[in-house]
Amino acid sequence: MPASTDIGLALRRTTLGAAAPAMAQELAAALGAALRACDPGAWIAQGVAFDRDAVRLGALVLPRVRGARVHVLAVGKAAPAMADALATALRHEPDATLWAVSKRDGASATKDARVVSRVASHPLPDGDSVAAAREALARAAACGPDDLLLVALSGGASSLLCAPAPGWTLATVRERIASLQRVGAPIEVLNRERAAIDRIKHGGLARACPGRPCALVLVDVAGDAATAAGVVGSGPLWLPERGVPHVVVADNRTAVEAAMARLALALPQGRVHQGVPLVGPAHVAGRALAAAALARRGEGPAAIVAGGETTTEIVGDGRGGRTLELALGAARVLAGRRGVSVTVFATDGDDGNSGAAGAIVDGTTLQRLAARGLDLDAALARSDSDALLSALGDRIVTGPTRTNVCDLAIAWIDAADASAP
Repeated sequence: MPASTDIGLALRRTTLGAAAPAMAQELAAALGAALRACDPGAWIAQGVAFDRDAVRLGALVLPRVRGARVHVLAVGKAAPAMADALATALRHEPDATLWAVSKRDGASATKDARVVSRVASHPLPDGDSVAAAREALARAAACGPDDLLLVALSGGASSLLCAPAPGWTLATVRERIASLQRVGAPIEVLNRERAAIDRIKHGGLARACPGRPCALVLVDVAGDAATAAGVVGSGPLWLPERGVPHVVVADNRTAVEAAMARLALALPQGRVHQGVPLVGPAHVAGRALAAAALARRGEGPAAIVAGGETTTEIVGDGRGGRTLELALGAARVLAGRRGVSVTVFATDGDDGNSGAAGAIVDGTTLQRLAARGLDLDAALARSDSDALLSALGDRIVTGPTRTNVCDLAIAWIDAADASAP
């Protein structure tokens, strides 16, 4: 987690965080613990080693042929962090090549001069995505038979690499993916479609490589980590018939468990609960989490931690994203109730087009919106959740975190008001 990502400061700047600094401190500690647990650079520093006779990738040890080279391709929102860490691990190997493709934003720069950096568009591919895919395929094809092609994958890679299949163009690929995103298609559907219209997806990069491909994966999709690893980036190395290894760096479960462990230090034993996974429409998931928290008010202080990735249908030209809509869904259920707040956080620090990582809401949220003359239903009809939470000062803004393992939500049940209406 980069030093600039100060979650504590971000939470204290919200209206609700400033009103309850002790709560904000514990929430920030839990979210910070989750991000540290999912820091791909730290994992690589501890778990990756390149020796003369073997390469260690976590628990996986690959034999190494003398004279074979290592080629690193890091692609996704966490590509700079992963590429820099791998460059450090390869500091004694002057023949290694390192290349990174990341989202065009403030966190796209790599720090190691050995890494060749590229940027492209997200969430829809652009011409730079096509150029990056062309370069990735060429680099893979240039590998010798004993060379190791190590691809470090993280969320966003599907958009950052785009090689339209025969009969498709960049324009038609963008149109097809955008149409699915507008109706809130889950990531599994999006990636299945990408695999059909993009030749680098679903093992395409592995097929181009005559050497030994292997993937390090920061998993940003729900489900079993080992299976989900083949979905990240639409599976450019996912070629089961060839047995291409995929090593999981971290996933959403890693973040949930870290947040729960940190909260357990602050709350009485048995008061930290794991919520149901965050799936389906964001506002529905928010309502369910809030209802579960209200049902536990009698045991306060307590917390419920849930993780996953919801969907949201884009129905207007406003600003927002799934974490903000999930928070507002929770606010509907909490309206007028005391003693419960819900904090929602995108682990990459970037929720949709809002510029925020998430938000915090409680039983006063709808009342405060009404006092400002803001209409919740009208704003959501424009997909403008950001305008509402900006007006209240309850967005959480951290900037990019250099990791990405879906979303976290924490329902905080306060002891002081646990029995209040």
